[in-house]
Amino acid sequence: MVAIKNATRALCTTPACLQLASDFVKNLAPNYKDIDPCTDFEEMVCGGWRARHEIPATRTSIDTIGVMDEASAGVLREIIEGPYPGDSGNSADRESFERMKLAYDTCMDEDGLEELGVTPLTKRLNDLQGAFGGSDWSQPLLFTSLFNAASLISMYVATDFEDPDVQLVYIDTWSVLSLPSKDVYTNTTMLMGQYVPVVAEILQGVRGGNAASNFTEQARELVKFEAELAAISPPRSASFYELATKASFSDADALAPQLGLPKVYSALAPPHVPPGDLLWNMAYIGNLSLLLDKTPRSVIESYFTWRLILGARDLVLARPTDIFQPFTTLYNQLQGITTNPSPQPRWRTCLSSVRSNLGWILSRFFVQRFFTPHDYTLSNTIISDIRTAYIRKFTTLTWLDEPTRAKAIEKINLMTQKIGYPTSNPNLTDPDSLLTYYHPVSITSSHFNNTLSAQSAALRRNFQLLAKPTDRTLWGDFFSVIVNAYYAAETNEIAFPAGILQPPLFHGDFPSAANYGAFGAVAGHEVSHGFDENGKNFDGTGRLVSWWSEGVEWEFKKREECFVSQYGNMTVYANDGNGKGMGYKVDGVLTLGENEADSAGLVAAYEAWLIRRRLDEGQEKEEEEEEEEEEEALPGLEEWTRDPEIGTVPVKGYHAANPICTRSGEGEAAFNLAGAAIGNDDNAVEEEEDMSYIFAEAIVSWAETREAKAKSGPPPC
Repeated sequence: MVAIKNATRALCTTPACLQLASDFVKNLAPNYKDIDPCTDFEEMVCGGWRARHEIPATRTSIDTIGVMDEASAGVLREIIEGPYPGDSGNSADRESFERMKLAYDTCMDEDGLEELGVTPLTKRLNDLQGAFGGSDWSQPLLFTSLFNAASLISMYVATDFEDPDVQLVYIDTWSVLSLPSKDVYTNTTMLMGQYVPVVAEILQGVRGGNAASNFTEQARELVKFEAELAAISPPRSASFYELATKASFSDADALAPQLGLPKVYSALAPPHVPPGDLLWNMAYIGNLSLLLDKTPRSVIESYFTWRLILGARDLVLARPTDIFQPFTTLYNQLQGITTNPSPQPRWRTCLSSVRSNLGWILSRFFVQRFFTPHDYTLSNTIISDIRTAYIRKFTTLTWLDEPTRAKAIEKINLMTQKIGYPTSNPNLTDPDSLLTYYHPVSITSSHFNNTLSAQSAALRRNFQLLAKPTDRTLWGDFFSVIVNAYYAAETNEIAFPAGILQPPLFHGDFPSAANYGAFGAVAGHEVSHGFDENGKNFDGTGRLVSWWSEGVEWEFKKREECFVSQYGNMTVYANDGNGKGMGYKVDGVLTLGENEADSAGLVAAYEAWLIRRRLDEGQEKEEEEEEEEEEEALPGLEEWTRDPEIGTVPVKGYHAANPICTRSGEGEAAFNLAGAAIGNDDNAVEEEEDMSYIFAEAIVSWAETREAKAKSGPPPC
């Protein structure tokens, strides 16, 4: 945001501006005036934020998104625990609210849940035993799938990446393992010495018995089977579309008849939709068939039982001690989390349950209260300006050939942007639509059964997509209360729910520089994913197709190496209470896509703000030599330039902010990859110039710095 030296400007004194100004100052390091932004930009603008935000006992880390999520949880709790907020004459609206409230209250009934203990789970396990009697595993597969406890395979409906207007069945390996990754299953010492005792203890706690040792052999064979399952599973880094091939259900049945996939399909798909093609990893399914053939049925049954237990562990209260805590502890340790977070308060657990099971009902009442038509219009404008900034950059990149340039611009123009909430299936503005959407979900006084009903309805709703062409207006389960955003390559869409369009990233009354600098960077980040290592494989319609020439591909790879090298040479620090503990090297390859997107988002946001400022002034030009009508200043920040406050909201860690300010000429060229660098003729930046110069002006420079740089050139960062 912010000012021209010696200029007298009116102050913005709305509540939103006062809060923004206060947060801005508090986020700065106490000695920010003594810090060279080109040496430690992150400390300069975020040192105060870090000092004010300790990691909550229930979390392992904290950032701005985390703080927003905490704040959102508080207001959602107020909504769900409060009285019906709408017009009492709208019966459909009230009915949805009361159903949501009943689901929450039932979950909050700890006394009733403790009295039941594991009984609801035991009943379901007995039902599962009855499903084991068939000639194949179709019934156990269906049973666990309806419980959102994927076993052996994960089966769902999604967009065909070869024909994005078509929906088809995917058979994936997503979430079929109980531990964090396939790699940990190679540690036999851990599996036998830690995992087996945990499994045995939980089996004993659920199934009953005098000692966990009675279940040790069952646990050992089950863990061995999971390890073999992990061995045939694809690596986490492998993209599904790189491994998947199309086949018919008859082909699938011939390769792996033990799965009974046609039977599972018939139980889930609309009756009038015959089995079509499916997408699968044929190598995995073939190896799975061999594994099932050589494994005793009793071991496979134990695996299904274990998967169902883990899927239901949050739905029962087995006290006085939590019988599932040993598994949680081991799982955290395998992720590098050595100290277990404190248990969530019960209201957080139940709020998460309602959000998962009845998320659009909760979203309706959140949107009514916290997302205005003005918010929609403004955020839509910001995203559109971001896309315009990318298009402008694509027109100037010298290393793009004309066919690739045209396809890149076409992809931006075809990109769907979803903002705030859905207006179809369900229409969040229509109470009747919402009531119809959740009609298949039965809400009673049983928390266990409520969740099972909601999860079953969600899977069946997903399979209903087979009945018609791809509906690009659908939000799926990306509820409006979610504090996040996404880009989906297979539909070429970006989505920004109302949950992320909140302070400090966005507010309808914020000065434009603040909105573009914070939310604009988020929007720019998501748009850039359309052109990263994954997104570049899909065209503007979402079709998996190669549209880059070999020359452009080579130029792209060359520029990517800058990001890999720079971030790979950085160290991040664990929190030791003072902000810096043990250091860990960043994996420049693993973090490449996010690092590119962060850089792209920041620079695109700045250029988009310039575009909007000139349009609002009615003088869209390349130069800014004319006098400008000043925006109102934030109180206490009159000495700052008006340029966007990009980077003052600490979303990432140390490693994310400083590289942007210290990137040299080679890095500036890398900013151009995937449309990331939004070059700035206003500042006459050459490719060999230090990028910190741009950000010293665009983010944190004083009015004096603006004058000094014209005389002395870019600072020696």
